[in-house]
Amino acid sequence: MAGSTVLLAKRALVKLLLQLALAYNVVVSINRDADNAKVTAAFRKIVLKVHPDKGGKLEDSQALQSAKSVWDKAQRDAASNKKKGGRPKEAHNQGGRKAPKQTGETIATDLADPAQTKKQYRIQSYFVLLTYHGFADLDEWRRFCDHVAENLGPWGVKHWCATLEATKKGKLHVHCALQLQSESTRTEMCSVRLQSPIGGIASACQNRAAPIQ
Repeated sequence: MAGSTVLLAKRALVKLLLQLALAYNVVVSINRDADNAKVTAAFRKIVLKVHPDKGGKLEDSQALQSAKSVWDKAQRDAASNKKKGGRPKEAHNQGGRKAPKQTGETIATDLADPAQTKKQYRIQSYFVLLTYHGFADLDEWRRFCDHVAENLGPWGVKHWCATLEATKKGKLHVHCALQLQSESTRTEMCSVRLQSPIGGIASACQNRAAPIQ
């Protein structure tokens, strides 16, 4: 999970870097699979161009800094988890029971119907990276961006960025990174209720402020 978080944050940053490079006429040689050193070098090159003191737009500078912060934090968290060696052997799940023991490649655990079960999670973070699938076209993508922009205040979001990407089969999906105004620590009831990308972002973000009924 940590690896995928780092990868998604990196791809979101690369996407934004390419967009800003085109807008500010900056030549960079990166893609979503570029190594970290090349991505960092491209960031340092573009961040100077978009800085307001250099004639850039404040919102572009803030979005770029936010995307870089999300990637940096994801890398730090992944490195920290690697040093800790994963979860403790006697880790407990949210229900108070011991985590299932692993023997060889087989893990024994109890399964529950997600439609009939709600699980409780403790959330503590400054950053949230969300992924949404099922976008039909660019019009829906634009409505998504408008919806997020209109609700930054109520959700307590300081900076944000989002990228629209397509799989090899042409299916559209969105990665949305949010930097919060302050650290959020809550215990939430999580259930499957994201029906659409437009409704989904509202449900996911509003869970910070109030439990799902």
